Amino acid sequence: MFRELKLVRGMRADVGEELRGWRWGEPPVAPPPLGVRLSVSEIVGGYCESRRDLYLRRVLRVRAEPNGSMKFGAYIHEVFRRSLIGLRRLVEEGAASGWELIRRLDGEALAREAAEAVARRWEGPGEAAGARMSLPGGRYIFS
Repeated sequence: MFRELKLVRGMRADVGEELRGWRWGEPPVAPPPLGVRLSVSEIVGGYCESRRDLYLRRVLRVRAEPNGSMKFGAYIHEVFRRSLIGLRRLVEEGAASGWELIRRLDGEALAREAAEAVARRWEGPGEAAGARMSLPGGRYIFS
C-alpha cells in the first residue's frame, strides 16, 4: 500500500495559480456547455489526446473500454477507500496511536483485495481470483 502511495505522490501535475479555486459562474470559467461538467482528472487525465473520449462519454453517453491508466486509477481509489474504512474501524475499536494503526492495518491484504475488486469491476468475477494489477511500465503489484 505504501509503495502505491509513493507512486501517486510522484504523479504530480502542475496547475497554474490562475486555475486554482475557480468558480463556474465567474470569469475566466464560463458555465459548462449543455450542462456537462468535467472533473479535473477528465481534463488533465489524457486518456485520449483529442479528448473524443470525453465527448463520447459525457455527451453521447457511450462507455469506452477501460485502458491500463483507468484501471490503475480505479485501483488507487479503491486502495484509499478501503484504507479509510479500515482505519476508521480500527479507531472505533480503540486504536489510539498512529503506530498502532500502522501495525494493525494489513496493507498487503488491503491492496490485494482492492486489486481483486477492480478486476471484478472491469473484467468480471472469473478474472478476480489472483488478480494482477499492473503498474505503469509493465510491472505487476501482485499476481
